[in-house]
Amino acid sequence: MKGDESKVIAQYSDWGQRRFEDFTCCRDTILHLAIYMKRENIAKKVLERHVQSGLLLPPLTQKNALGDTVLHDAAATNMTSLAKELLIVAPELLSIQNNYSETPLFRAVRFGHTQMFRLLADWVKILKVPNLPHLTDMDGSTILHMAIIAELFDLALEIAMKYPDLINIENNKGMIGLQLLSKNPSAFKSGRKYGLLKRFIYYCMILPSTY
Repeated sequence: MKGDESKVIAQYSDWGQRRFEDFTCCRDTILHLAIYMKRENIAKKVLERHVQSGLLLPPLTQKNALGDTVLHDAAATNMTSLAKELLIVAPELLSIQNNYSETPLFRAVRFGHTQMFRLLADWVKILKVPNLPHLTDMDGSTILHMAIIAELFDLALEIAMKYPDLINIENNKGMIGLQLLSKNPSAFKSGRKYGLLKRFIYYCMILPSTY
């Protein structure tokens, strides 16, 4: 991936004429690698060549050894522009889960990327797919649990306002988000976060249950 960008792109310009293989022992494709190395410009050009080939080998929905698609990786690295292009070409990427039952939206929250969360949440609405599979993982944790654990209270508040049902969903340990928060006294010590924390708690307490 090092060196002249045009040479990297040219190396993969013949996808329509040859078999495309995995590039690593983890079954990453060149798109996975470009995203992982934060070379969004290269990733976009590779995607363009990929689409122009007409054969889509490998399919954009291909997973690596962790079950991550290129949209999972784009979500984890906050490449919102690339994510938009991927969803236009292959909207089915939105609902694919990795080996931990995480969708790209879940990954975006795990890594604290608010703009990516907003983008993918909008696409969930646009495509009219069920919400819950995008908001939980295999352990029953929700994106609200994830935001609270990471002490991202601005994002947690946004999630609670957008998906109020998550406020009362328990993880596999029987804990809702506010209970998780009560187990983390350090969250109350940060002056910078305290205002956001108060707003989040207040919102969760006054909101009537939708169940």
